[in-house]
Amino acid sequence: MTIEERKDHSREAIEMKIQYDPSLLDEVVLREIRQREDKGDFRPLKAYHAFVDPIYEQKLLPSAREAEFEKVHRKFFIDFGFEKMIVDSLLQFPELEAIEEVFVKKAMRDREEWADLGLSQKRIGIRIRQVHFEDTQDLLRYLRHEFRHVADMVDESFGHPRGEEGFPAGSSPSEIALLRDRYNTIWDIYVDGRLSRQGKETIVDQEGHFRLLEAFYRGVPLLQLSAAFEALWGVERLTHAEILEMAKDPGKVLERGETGWQSQGKQRSAFFPGSLCPLCRFPTFHWADDLDKLPKEALESLKKDFPTWEYEEGACNRCIETYRVEAGTW
Repeated sequence: MTIEERKDHSREAIEMKIQYDPSLLDEVVLREIRQREDKGDFRPLKAYHAFVDPIYEQKLLPSAREAEFEKVHRKFFIDFGFEKMIVDSLLQFPELEAIEEVFVKKAMRDREEWADLGLSQKRIGIRIRQVHFEDTQDLLRYLRHEFRHVADMVDESFGHPRGEEGFPAGSSPSEIALLRDRYNTIWDIYVDGRLSRQGKETIVDQEGHFRLLEAFYRGVPLLQLSAAFEALWGVERLTHAEILEMAKDPGKVLERGETGWQSQGKQRSAFFPGSLCPLCRFPTFHWADDLDKLPKEALESLKKDFPTWEYEEGACNRCIETYRVEAGTW
């Protein structure tokens, strides 16, 4: 079935393909009714009571009463246009035209939000915080972002593993958590970089993604980290294996920026945390920034000891501070 054919599908057919967490429906619908009531529109409130008041009057078992409330909440969820946003967002990705079912669950915290693909590759599970439904543009940004992730999962060339397969085993819980955080950060950059080039709003802007990446690379000179980030933001093709390699070895991320420097006729040293300073030859986690702005007197003092040294080789903060003091430019 093509995307256009699916768009023409009846509402009944679409409803059968989506299942919801009843508690999410409850929260979203009641909040939307209250929000409209605050704006002076009492029609949804009156319509809601017309449906739910008779349910209270019936002698039903608790489970039966909950089922009736769920039907009402689902109706209002659809009438408010939220289901259409989910379906339309899904259909923006041709890779997902074979999806048959979507399970929409409630997330309590932002770290619980995710979208995943079933083993059959016919079902999607997505967790959403209720807060996204308070701003339709925010909801659309979130849905696009997560469905772009799922589109990568169904792409055989991306090579996303099924379940836990493909991630290192035997590591400590803290190491696994760090690995996954790095992996997800890099994958998010890859996802939103492509969406941005398509002219679509993203859940985090380019600067925000850079700050998230920067959190994993404290002490790396901004010029080098910026070059690596620009390479990741603009990359057209990555695979799961490449992202995992970068998550395991931070140096692999920084190497992404090396091509940009070399294309400008420069050879950029890899200023990885713990690498050796070319001057003192000790490992450093604190590389000096803005070396091209080093005072002339300090540069002359440094060149007396290291006549072949160039800015692109870098230097640790301690060495640069030493030459500033010697030159009286502290």
